[in-house]
Amino acid sequence: MNLENPSQEQEQERKRVKEHAVWLFACEQRLEDMNPPGFFQNSKNSRLRGSAISRIRQLAEIPEFPYEVLVQFHAITYFDRCFSNLSDLGGQECLDTFIITCTVLAGKRMAKSVDFPMQLFLEKNGLVNKLEDIEDMECRIRHMLNPRKESITALSFIDFFLYLIYDNDPDQIQTAKDNERLYKYILFMQRDAEFVQFKPSIIAAVAIMAEKAENGPVGDFCDPILRYKSVNTVEEGQPALAISSNRLYQSPPMFE
Repeated sequence: MNLENPSQEQEQERKRVKEHAVWLFACEQRLEDMNPPGFFQNSKNSRLRGSAISRIRQLAEIPEFPYEVLVQFHAITYFDRCFSNLSDLGGQECLDTFIITCTVLAGKRMAKSVDFPMQLFLEKNGLVNKLEDIEDMECRIRHMLNPRKESITALSFIDFFLYLIYDNDPDQIQTAKDNERLYKYILFMQRDAEFVQFKPSIIAAVAIMAEKAENGPVGDFCDPILRYKSVNTVEEGQPALAISSNRLYQSPPMFE
């Protein structure tokens, strides 16, 4: 920190965060062409998505790899963003290869500086003979997912919204980010097809407000988010935050 002029450093940080937010929301706009409106509200597609999520959760259970929950999160994201564009998947075997490959790509994303245990993953799930099919499907998925579309998720907006709420106070922001329940809300909404229609920024904002509401009335705590025009857009004649919040409160998750 610049001890001689801390206000200048804070102002520079505010500028950096706001510029990054502009980039995030611009990228988010480009996600709208990934699936037709209401695609996963279709009963058949919703059932297939539910089966895919169950399969992903099974595949992601790798004790030797420490990112199980985040592997699930990113694998479901890849499934959601590519499924409607893979109309030629054919039968169940090809669909399963697609689901497996989404999980592999998520594992590789989380591995970063360490190697994803591909051989262990294949052996554990009885998939050694599917390696070639997985590699082919990986090329197809990567072709559909440019880096921006791949990287923007609800998690991308957490830092920015907490910055708005806590006015760039690093201690308060870190405390809020360390709250596991915040991420449980995001995962809960991601797994429910009712929330697929909402943009990642909406999911992040609702998760923050829901976690705060556990401890009593939110009051004006979330006003900075509500006032941010790129978030609280109008859908179905109502603010998107109101629609998504109401759906969450109508069927609240039961966390342990």
